[in-house]
Amino acid sequence: MLERIVEIQDAVKSSIAILGATSLPNLTPEDWLLCYETCKALKCFEEASKYLSGEKYLTASQLLIIAKGITRVLKMILTSDSSDYHYLPTTCDFVRALLDLTNSRFENIENSNTIRIATFLDPRCKLQPFTSAKQATLRDSIIKLVAQEINREGSCENIAVSTKSSLDPTSIFYVWNAREAVPQSVESPTAQAIIEIDKYLNEKLISRNNLPLSWWKQNQAIFPHLAKLVRKKCNVLCSYKSKLSSDNVFIYTWTEDILPKASNEIASAVFHCLCSNIEKFEKVTTIRLVADGCSGQNKNTPVLGMLCKYLLDYAPERIKILELLFPIVGHSFLPPDHVFAQVEKMIKKNEVIPNPQGYYNIFDEHGTVLKSGSEVVVQNWKETCTEILKGTHAMHFSIKKCKRCFIERNKQKLMY
Repeated sequence: MLERIVEIQDAVKSSIAILGATSLPNLTPEDWLLCYETCKALKCFEEASKYLSGEKYLTASQLLIIAKGITRVLKMILTSDSSDYHYLPTTCDFVRALLDLTNSRFENIENSNTIRIATFLDPRCKLQPFTSAKQATLRDSIIKLVAQEINREGSCENIAVSTKSSLDPTSIFYVWNAREAVPQSVESPTAQAIIEIDKYLNEKLISRNNLPLSWWKQNQAIFPHLAKLVRKKCNVLCSYKSKLSSDNVFIYTWTEDILPKASNEIASAVFHCLCSNIEKFEKVTTIRLVADGCSGQNKNTPVLGMLCKYLLDYAPERIKILELLFPIVGHSFLPPDHVFAQVEKMIKKNEVIPNPQGYYNIFDEHGTVLKSGSEVVVQNWKETCTEILKGTHAMHFSIKKCKRCFIERNKQKLMY
């Protein structure tokens, strides 16, 4: 929003002057400059958010690179090494505060064993993001992990192997047989691990836009033990398995001149989606819903009451549990974030979208579009739930701090 205001500052100035709006603050040239510099300072965070949201497969290996990239950009602004431009003192104070918060948030990210292994196993990164000291330590730890994988395949100690067959000098294969009779040693697991890891590290880094898991699928025969390690750590490398398409992406849309963006609208959309699609998943017994923790839209009594009503009267008998998850803010990217990033990218390509249908056309390329208020009935869940359920302030737990809510159906079909 701030960036858009800066882009159309001439129009904003003219509108204020024509309307004679004395209640609005009069922005000085320094204020406009401060807005412009603030946008530049926040650009690196926007770039990181778009990159992570737009990735087909979200990878933990990118966190270290992104954190270091943000830190580098903020330091560059403070030192103004890249140009002769000097930022305002207020902007520098703002950037300094951002840098302190960034360092505090990602202070120990390089020491996280999970992040280190994921980064090493990403053929786009390997050891590149680490310092020399960290590279040696990480390489040693990966060698141990790969050696353990080799040991699981069977013990292979250094033993002498020789052929005891008689050598006949008159045989035409005498020289060949003699060569095979020379004692040979079988390499230890650690030695095999070192050879495989060094071969992997000598491979050229793949492009940032390539998919690491596709690379491993093509090269698993060349690096069999590392590939096994990747499969074991797949929960680190891959955040979700399913591909997003119009068959499993449902976009509920309405304009705010028709309906507000409140709990009734959200609860009605989720209720419609559950009732319309659950029959597609015949073996499902637990439904997990993931949402951000916005109390006005998702984390409230109307949504909880709607889920209770669905499980009690509408869900198939095989559905026993509904689980509502609220991920940690700032640490989680959901599949809808990917869809949103793709939609936003297409919207920005259009200078003008004259009517809602223009948005619907863009939405339609990324999922099944459903219009709330016409195609989807918006019910008054808030009023109904107020008559039956306690308010969030009267519950025996703090819903504000809650990260997971479980709704189960017992033998008497009562919710508890």
